[in-house]
Amino acid sequence: MKNITIIALGLMLALTNNHAKAQWVEINSTPTKIIDKFNFITDDIGYALMSNKSEIHRTTNGGNAWTAITTPPAITTFFDFSFPKDSVGFVVHRDMSNATTPSMIYRTMNNGTTWQNITPASTNAGSGNAFVQFIDENVGFWAVGTILYRTIDGGTNWDTTSISSNMNYFQIQSMDFYDANNGVIGIHDGTFMYLGSMFATTDGGQTFTQTDLTTSGSVVGMVDQASATTSYAASAGWGSSNFLKLYKSTNGGALWDTLNINTSIPTDGLLMFDFTDSINGTIAVEGVSGGVHLYNTTDGGLSWVFNDSIIGYPYDLELTANTGYLTGNTNSFYKWNNTSVGIDSPIEKDVNQMVLYPNPVASGSVLNWDSEVDYNQALIMDLSGKEVFNELVSGKKLTIPDLNSGYYFIKLSNVESQETIPLIVK
Repeated sequence: MKNITIIALGLMLALTNNHAKAQWVEINSTPTKIIDKFNFITDDIGYALMSNKSEIHRTTNGGNAWTAITTPPAITTFFDFSFPKDSVGFVVHRDMSNATTPSMIYRTMNNGTTWQNITPASTNAGSGNAFVQFIDENVGFWAVGTILYRTIDGGTNWDTTSISSNMNYFQIQSMDFYDANNGVIGIHDGTFMYLGSMFATTDGGQTFTQTDLTTSGSVVGMVDQASATTSYAASAGWGSSNFLKLYKSTNGGALWDTLNINTSIPTDGLLMFDFTDSINGTIAVEGVSGGVHLYNTTDGGLSWVFNDSIIGYPYDLELTANTGYLTGNTNSFYKWNNTSVGIDSPIEKDVNQMVLYPNPVASGSVLNWDSEVDYNQALIMDLSGKEVFNELVSGKKLTIPDLNSGYYFIKLSNVESQETIPLIVK
C-alpha cells in the first residue's frame, strides 16, 4: 500500500472579503422530469439521463430546453451512458434473464434513431453497478464488477482486464479516463468496513497502480482524471462517510496526497466535485442543516473559495470549458452563470468584489456593503437554504431582522445579477 502524504492546509476562508459572485442559477426546464446525470459535450450541447435513468434527453441550448431521444427497445433502466460527441452515444444496462451477457451495451451514431448491440460475447454480471466512458466514437471503457472492458474500434472488438486486488472481494464504484491511456478507478473493498482504493493506469487499463485507504467509510465513489498526469479521488457517495478531503496524484497514481478541505461554513461532508483541468475545480459540500454549498479552487485544491448555496441534494456536477451544471432531487437543475468570473479566472482578481460590514453583525444593526452594482433585493437564508428574510433594499444597506445567532447567507440581486455571501449574526 502506498504511503499517503497528509497536507494540512488550514486555510479558512475570509467571510468578509474572499468570496465569489453567485454563479449558479436555477433553471426550471424539466418540470415533470428529474435529471439523474449529465453528459455535456460543449457549453451548450449535452445529454441527460432522466427520471430514475429511464430516459435520455438532449439539449442544444445549455439546458433551457430538452428533447427526448429514442432509446434501445425493451430497456427500462440504464446503469450509465456516454456521449463523446454530438449524435454519438453509448448506453449500458443489465439483463439478468441472460446468463451469458447479463450486462449489455448499445451504440447510436444518429441521436437514437437506431441503436446497435455491441455487447461482447460474454459479460460480467457485476453487483448492480456499471460505468461507461468513451473518449471518442472509437476508444471507450466499460467497467462492470471487477472487469474493465476496452475497445478502440467503437465496440466491434473488446479487450478485457480482470482488475486484480489484494482484497478478497471488491467492486468498481467510479471511473474516469482523460484519454486512451490515462485514467483512475475508485473501489469498494466489498466489506462492511466500506474501505476504498484508487486504481490508476497510464496504459489504458492494461496495468494499474493500487493505493488502499484504511479508514472505515472510505469507499472511493468519485474520481476525476483532470489531465494526463493529474488525478483526483474522494470518498464520496454510496458507502462513504463523505470526508472533507480530496486525494490527488500528479504522477500516475504512484503517490497520492491528501488535501483537507477547509470551508468557512460548517458542513457535513464532501458530496461531489469536478475539475475542468488540473487546477480549476468545484466542490459541492452538504450543509449541517441540509442544503448544498459550492466552493471553487484555482490552485488544484490547495484552497477553496465560497461560491454559492442552493437547496436540494445533488446527483451530478459537471463543468465544461465556460459553464457548469448541477442536478439534484428536484424537478429543476442549476447552471453556472458565468457572466463576470470565468471558471478559468482567479476569483480573487474580481475587481467588483463586494465587502459586507460589519460581519459578524448583530440583530437590529445596520449591515452595509461596498459594491459597484446597485442591488434592490436582499434575501437571507439559513444553512439549509430556508428563506428567513426577503425585502427590497436601497442605499447599499439594510437593517438585520431579529435572527438567532449563527451562520446565514445573504443574496443581493437585481434583474441582471446577484451575489451570495456568507453572513454571521452574533
